Amino acid sequence: MSVHGSEIEDKSITAREDPLTPLPSFQPRSIIRAWSWQIKQRKTAGLGQDVVSFDWDYGASRLHRATANLQKAIMGNDPLDAISTQSWVWFQKYLESKITPLLRDKLIAPVVADVSLHVIGDDTSGKTAIFTLITEVAKCLVNDGEVTLPGIVDHLSEVKLEDSRSEKTQALLIEGRRELATHLVFHVIGWITAIWEPLLSEVLDSNLAESRLCIAGASLQRRRPGILYHPVVRNPSLPLQGLAHQPLRQTAGRFGKLFPVPELCLEDNTLGTRDVESACITTAYLSYHSLANIVDVKIAWTSTLGQHLEYDQRHKKLFVFKNPSICLLLYRKSSKSILSEVFKPTQQSQSMSKVSGGLEQVEYEDYLAEVLLSYRLVFAHDQRSGKLIGREIDALGPDCDPLLRILCTEPNTSDKIQDIYNRLDAESCENYVFIAEFPFLAKRFIRLQKASMGRNPHSIRRLWYDRRNPPAWFALWAVLIITGATLLLQFLQLVFQIYTPF
Repeated sequence: MSVHGSEIEDKSITAREDPLTPLPSFQPRSIIRAWSWQIKQRKTAGLGQDVVSFDWDYGASRLHRATANLQKAIMGNDPLDAISTQSWVWFQKYLESKITPLLRDKLIAPVVADVSLHVIGDDTSGKTAIFTLITEVAKCLVNDGEVTLPGIVDHLSEVKLEDSRSEKTQALLIEGRRELATHLVFHVIGWITAIWEPLLSEVLDSNLAESRLCIAGASLQRRRPGILYHPVVRNPSLPLQGLAHQPLRQTAGRFGKLFPVPELCLEDNTLGTRDVESACITTAYLSYHSLANIVDVKIAWTSTLGQHLEYDQRHKKLFVFKNPSICLLLYRKSSKSILSEVFKPTQQSQSMSKVSGGLEQVEYEDYLAEVLLSYRLVFAHDQRSGKLIGREIDALGPDCDPLLRILCTEPNTSDKIQDIYNRLDAESCENYVFIAEFPFLAKRFIRLQKASMGRNPHSIRRLWYDRRNPPAWFALWAVLIITGATLLLQFLQLVFQIYTPF
């Protein structure tokens, strides 16, 4: 075999091993040209024509086209920059990590056509079908504010898929599996929006009365009077029959406070005598270094977006959303994003209620931006917090979202952080931040600030770590050092007076 032919074969093998090449670097070729070119090269090498090579080229082309459609459905027409490209590559791996267990549990193969029980990485036709299904679910979320789970299943039943074994088309969904299809749609919505973290129901039966939708999260426990804590997830398991024909926002509401709403109101007493527009939060009290060393706060990672910065005062747990790349990919500048239409009825009901006038025009994109900026506010405002959270991120393993480390540990002067600020049209956080800039997360910031202000250090170690009020910290340690030095000098003077040398 010639050297030229060997190089061609090596390139072909490399491409086959990585069918999910990032879209910006993928330059698709015509199927006919690809087939003719490979036939010519194989004849030159003395290998003859290989029909399998053409089959793989055709499958790879369909997969890349499905991946491009999925990217457009998730991100819209916004261009890919370095940060979003990195997030998109991670998101594809994230989807595969969610799809593979459902293949083993036989939820996808009985529902989606062209899918086998093989590993998803080795089945291009199956992956194409699944990516097509996810794309169509995303389109339904973008276009219909009153979308329901059965409505999405009805739409998927009309979608046609190219048959990998012939030139005909076939239905995307297999007939007679409507309840399983509803469960699958429920999982897909959780994957691409992070509204909930779906769990596989123990009862996946064709009997609708026995089917249940399950999400991650502990059920609400009774507590003694005086301890107020309302977790985001209140009902982790609900019967499918009761949720079948409810709009998506009502379905989320049945599980808990999963859908974002602006939390600050004109009649809210959280701020005391201060008004919403002038109230501020002090970033020093929100610093994770202070929360961890003074308040003993522990991080609890979550895949449910609505739990981000939820604080459980009883167990001193701070829930942090661990997949910020989903927020970055869903955030759009030029067009409406996924769940924008679903959020509009909530926005209208809030604008007609007691929400303050300055908070009426908030949109779902504002919520996504708030979540991304909140990492900078809590974890990256000082270097000590960045180092502390960096060790927590290391414990997540190699499959961790790369954007999480960037948001929590990179300094404000970093080019990556500046690119994120430019994408969000935001600025770096100062020492004092108006809570009106965070209408969705303001109450959670205030709760954290109150928890931090209510604790005082009770040991020398914690006194040293308490940098929440820098002027007071420097004044205290200056007094201690000067007092200690004075006492030491007086002691030495006394010693020299007693033991005067002859």
